[in-house]
Amino acid sequence: MRNKDSYKDNSCLLQDDDFIASQLQPMQESNKYWEKKLEEGIVDPEDYDFSRCFIHSVQVRPEFISESEILDLWVNIEVNNKKNIQKKKKYFHILSVLLGSAAIFVFLFWITMIISNKKDKNYQSFFSAETVNKTITDVQLHLANNKTVPLTGENVKIAYNKENIAVNNSKIVLKDESPSDQKQTLHELVVPWGKRSMLTLSEGSKIWINAGTRVAYPVVFDNNKREIYVDGEVFLEVSPDKDRPFIVKTKKIDVEVLGTKFNVMAYEKDTIQNIVLVSGIVKIHNNNQKKVITLMPNEMYSFGNGLSKIQTVDVEGYISWKSGIYQYNSVSLGEIMKRLSHYYGCSIDCSSQVSQMKFSGKLDLKDTIEMILEGIAQIAPITYRYDNGVYVITNK
Repeated sequence: MRNKDSYKDNSCLLQDDDFIASQLQPMQESNKYWEKKLEEGIVDPEDYDFSRCFIHSVQVRPEFISESEILDLWVNIEVNNKKNIQKKKKYFHILSVLLGSAAIFVFLFWITMIISNKKDKNYQSFFSAETVNKTITDVQLHLANNKTVPLTGENVKIAYNKENIAVNNSKIVLKDESPSDQKQTLHELVVPWGKRSMLTLSEGSKIWINAGTRVAYPVVFDNNKREIYVDGEVFLEVSPDKDRPFIVKTKKIDVEVLGTKFNVMAYEKDTIQNIVLVSGIVKIHNNNQKKVITLMPNEMYSFGNGLSKIQTVDVEGYISWKSGIYQYNSVSLGEIMKRLSHYYGCSIDCSSQVSQMKFSGKLDLKDTIEMILEGIAQIAPITYRYDNGVYVITNK
């Protein structure tokens, strides 16, 4: 019998007299010997099976096989071995690619879930918070470090840049104390009833914010999209950026644009909300509908109470508030009082007799609600009274 080291090269089985003899005249002792070699890994199982099958198939004694025939057999064995090795390499290559792809997928899924959970947390936190408190008299800027800055003035202007936050045309400069990861940093602007504000974001988009509105936004936007949260009414002039769509998220809808002008009225307490498009195109994703609604200029999308519709409107009547004017043309008194209720944060109740009266004109929103109601009462057959926190409008 050969020693152990001689079988490290498994190719010698067909040239091993002992192996050939054990196959031609098998004995219990020789069988156990070769089984042990297989168990110890000294003999390759594939080569063992191949050599064994070959010897039994030719049915001749090995001493009658010529050297050339042995050489041919040896070449065939080498070719088969190489094919097996290539198959194994290909298999392991495919397996490694699949495992690598799976690892990358799991990693990306994990990252996506982290980001998604982060954004879901922002969404839930914003819309679960209390709406604008009627006791607040000043515009409030809530920074990411839990610091709240009251901003005085009837129409506060705020502008962001890379270094700071300028308030009221840079008359006051607030150093931004945001954490280093600014993309995950949200600031919130709260505009009380009876006031307005204008916000310029870091990438140039402008937002006019109506009374009783909250807006949350990042200090620096993501590389692939720009996303803000709104509870109330805003008018936006979005800076064009084809690589980063601008998304306004309310509790019920998402409004997606690339660069355009539009108005969103989405007070959480209202049953009917609407989007009015001035220029460009917007896509509206309604959380209760699978389809995407596309608006064209001078169209308004209204939704609520299980209904939704698109209609052509005079946009000026819906956006003039940003200039401190409420302009209306042949609008019912009930609708006018609803808009005034939004702006001043008060309750106004119109009787059925006067709610359908239609008016045209302009109101200066810098006036008090009492001054406005008094002015309407002088030109229309109505009267009003303040009763237990509610302005009641009736026939004169």
